[in-house]
Amino acid sequence: ITPATNPCGLNIMAPCDDDSHGTHTTGTTSGDDGNPGPNQIGVAPGAKVMPLRFLDGSGAGTVADAIAAIDYAIANRADVINASWGGPDLSPPLRDALARAGAAGITVVAAAGNDGLASNVSPTYPASFNLPNMIAVAATDKADRLADFSNYGSSVDVAAPGVGIVSTEGT
Repeated sequence: ITPATNPCGLNIMAPCDDDSHGTHTTGTTSGDDGNPGPNQIGVAPGAKVMPLRFLDGSGAGTVADAIAAIDYAIANRADVINASWGGPDLSPPLRDALARAGAAGITVVAAAGNDGLASNVSPTYPASFNLPNMIAVAATDKADRLADFSNYGSSVDVAAPGVGIVSTEGT
């Protein structure tokens, strides 16, 4: 999680983003083009980012590694955890780690999922955990309609633009 050198060969203290999803999401949330005023691209330009990664370039990872990343964020006093990942497997240890984050005052923003399914029938975790510190986000299109790929249902708290978003790493 905190390599001495970047796995991509760069001499920086940050994980490599093999598929650019984290880079894109970070740009959407906290990107700043350096110009004052309306040219800023993120919803929280200038926010400090703690880049943590537990998934490989194909999107595979372990629950143990997810928990280690969450615990690292807790130990290093993150304010928000962006969990723009998920899967169908219910994991009590993952739920416990996210509850620990809540006890530490950390909000967790989780992707509702990209399967076009109802969360009450086909839950996606961590978004489907019913924890007070979690916000599950579905995706909308440019007409503010639910994106055809977005999960929806009882565990979803809010929807936000998620189609054709220009960020620091493509759309």
